[in-house]
Amino acid sequence: PTGVYCLFNGKVKMSRLGSDGKEQIVRFVLPGKLLGIRAFLSNCSYSSTATALEDSIICYIPKELFVKYQSKYPSITTCMLYTLSQMLQRAEEKMTSIAQKNVRERLAETLLELHNIFSFGDCGENGINPITLKREDIANIAGTATETVVRLLHTFKDEGILQIEGRKLFVTDTDRLKDISRGIVGH
Repeated sequence: PTGVYCLFNGKVKMSRLGSDGKEQIVRFVLPGKLLGIRAFLSNCSYSSTATALEDSIICYIPKELFVKYQSKYPSITTCMLYTLSQMLQRAEEKMTSIAQKNVRERLAETLLELHNIFSFGDCGENGINPITLKREDIANIAGTATETVVRLLHTFKDEGILQIEGRKLFVTDTDRLKDISRGIVGH
């Protein structure tokens, strides 16, 4: 890496290709967050691909400038450590979720995460921004098959937790999704 990137506005997904050629979404980046920081700090090649989910502005900060400002403003180092610890915490939570939760619970957890990501910024229709990811991407994040996601999304719709309009998903009952993600409500 010759520098780091900072998302000024928009939404970006970070993904990796598995050995089978299948994309795995590893995280999402929201405005004010850094991209490429792990590779930058470890001086290793980038291991993920960044894809804008909407029109986005991404700022590039050359290595020399970043190091200069890091020396001048030590709080930047604290911010980077905080960012890395958040990424590690999220990875540990994801690992635990995949190992210990059933598919319904993981999908509920995934929908809550996506609801928070897609609600970031201006509100859309009815004050709610829709989740506009492909069903395959949602399945990928939840660690299950696309067909299972499609079936469970319709179950959640029938339970009044979601509204589905074509590709758009509107979360209408976050409390029930939270309960399901914790294993409190039905399987």
